[in-house]
Amino acid sequence: MMFEVEIRVGGEVDPSWIRDRMPGFTVARGPSVAIIRGSLGPDENMASILGALYRHGVEPFDVWVDTFGVDR
Repeated sequence: MMFEVEIRVGGEVDPSWIRDRMPGFTVARGPSVAIIRGSLGPDENMASILGALYRHGVEPFDVWVDTFGVDR
């Protein structure tokens, strides 16, 4: 099962930083919010991603996780 993820954080996030540390994720910039989007596989851990963001001074204020590719 795969999980689609969207993480909203305050301020700007360097897209190359996300690309290097979170393969398959992208960043959309807004005026005061950056939106990090990507997918997690079954062996990937959302807590470790959030921990990496916090350690680098990026504080998520909204996190969305949705499953796809499964019968509902």
